[in-house]
Amino acid sequence: MTKKPTDTPDESPGGPESNRPGSPERRRHTQAGIEQAQGIVLAQHHCTSTEAVSRLKNMSNETHVKLKDVLAAIIYQMTAPRRGG
Repeated sequence: MTKKPTDTPDESPGGPESNRPGSPERRRHTQAGIEQAQGIVLAQHHCTSTEAVSRLKNMSNETHVKLKDVLAAIIYQMTAPRRGG
């Protein structure tokens, strides 16, 4: 049986609803990314958590890159395997 446009959306874990903006799962994932990037900035710059968040927001604004993409880039840079030796 196919779903009609009036049917209720699938709300199972990992279903289409989990990717919708504002969904609880997506908010948790975003918050985790913010906290991870914030921790990286804290460690690198020896600053407070408020200053770390401010640095992340400034980086986003100055580069005209969405905050979520700045966070992803910082996390990637710290967790990506290194080449060479």
